[in-house]
Amino acid sequence: LFPNARFDVLKKLDTLGLVTSMIDISDSLSSEVHHLAHHSRVGFEILEDAIPIHPAVSEYAEKANLSALDLALYGGEDHQL
Repeated sequence: LFPNARFDVLKKLDTLGLVTSMIDISDSLSSEVHHLAHHSRVGFEILEDAIPIHPAVSEYAEKANLSALDLALYGGEDHQL
């Protein structure tokens, strides 16, 4: 409910010189990957096991008869870079 920007990660990535730009995924991971692929004219492969899913999300998904993976891919307002 109260997302915090990960400035610690930004500083580390800047120090490593690995990142030239970022995008937030607040509209959903799948939506933003689609936008990046389209505008960059590249493809992406998303590894299911590499998508972090909080245990509380998995618990909620099971109780609500939903897919935790679908929530991670298509849910929004996850403010990460």
